[in-house]
Amino acid sequence: MRRIIAALLIALTCSIGLGAVHGAGAADPGAEADFANRVNALRASVGRAPLGVHPVLTAKAENWAAYMAGSGCLCHSNLPDGVTVAWTKLGENIGRGPSVASINDALVHSPLHYANMVDPSFNWIGVGVAYGSGGLYVAEVFMNGAGPPAPAYVPSWKPWGALGGSISSAPASSSWGPNRVDIFATDSNNSLVHKWWDGYNWNGWENLGGNLSDAAAVASWSPNRIDVFSTSGGALVHKWWDGFRWNGWENLGGNLTSAPTVAAWSPNRLDVFGRASNGTLAHKWWDGRAWSAWESLGGGVAGDPAAVSWSGGRLDVFVRGTDNRLYHRWYGGGWAPWESLGGTLTTGPTATSWGAGRLDVFARGTDNKLYHQWFGGQWIGWESLGGDLSTGPGATSQGPEQLNVFVRGTDKQVWQRAFR
Repeated sequence: MRRIIAALLIALTCSIGLGAVHGAGAADPGAEADFANRVNALRASVGRAPLGVHPVLTAKAENWAAYMAGSGCLCHSNLPDGVTVAWTKLGENIGRGPSVASINDALVHSPLHYANMVDPSFNWIGVGVAYGSGGLYVAEVFMNGAGPPAPAYVPSWKPWGALGGSISSAPASSSWGPNRVDIFATDSNNSLVHKWWDGYNWNGWENLGGNLSDAAAVASWSPNRIDVFSTSGGALVHKWWDGFRWNGWENLGGNLTSAPTVAAWSPNRLDVFGRASNGTLAHKWWDGRAWSAWESLGGGVAGDPAAVSWSGGRLDVFVRGTDNRLYHRWYGGGWAPWESLGGTLTTGPTATSWGAGRLDVFARGTDNKLYHQWFGGQWIGWESLGGDLSTGPGATSQGPEQLNVFVRGTDKQVWQRAFR
């Protein structure tokens, strides 16, 4: 590893009288910028390149200026302290006085301070200003070294984008891996249509047939596996991609009065939910060997439910209640009671999870906009994500801090909004 040799320029201090207090210890960004601009003007006058303002040096200088203002000590810092980027040379000027102009003038007329200000090897500066009983305190930190670290990426919601098509139902979506998203809906002939993202492009649409009565539901339990459900005449129907071809349709019976929803908590496990004819939530599951009978989970369901699993043995189910509020029930070894999560929904919700302990729920509001509520230890929301929805949404996650939401717009196209 290359040895770094530190050349620390410890300049003489500059003290110029006493001035008025400005706000004890408080940083003054305007005064800091004034000092930096004056240093660069001086450098320009002698043919030196300007210094960039470095946030790491600024933080160090502000902390030291605050210390001097609080203690009354006009003293130098230990120069390497707080410098968290690679460097080969550091310098520091400090001063105290009644104004930026008077302190800067004194620094310029002090040979060692001046040497720091015009040193051609320096490429960065950070300035800190604070006020104490002695007046204005300044620390100027100079460096030859690396630029600021890249800012941490903060995921955010991207603008809406159209994906085309002409669908007649709410879209449903799933992801079997980081670079795969599949969207399903019904068309005007009640057939299932499919469009997918392969990591590079959107493909489709392809027609997968059927004579469907409701929107589709989809889950992927492993790479290259997709299970799609809908209803036909009230009966639950199922079609699946096994990695080589589309199979189905198979009729799984029942008498549902909503579109189904499905979640997969592990390979070869599927849990399907729908609204029963008496308005309660019905549940049926595949355990890898056989389909169970239907069980009732109660509640008063209006519209299509939503289900998601964030880990093995965990299920979360969401419904729009008969009062148009969002209701939630979950399974973790046993079914918890229903809880109300508020809101005023005009469609059934959709839900997804990017990892254990995280839930994201979406629904259409009374203004036909998309609304979002999420759980990450506690419930937060609702927030409006805009759009102009003509059905409920569909959502999936490709990985941590990644969300894809799909809706049918008033133009019948599929529209997407992504969080990443």
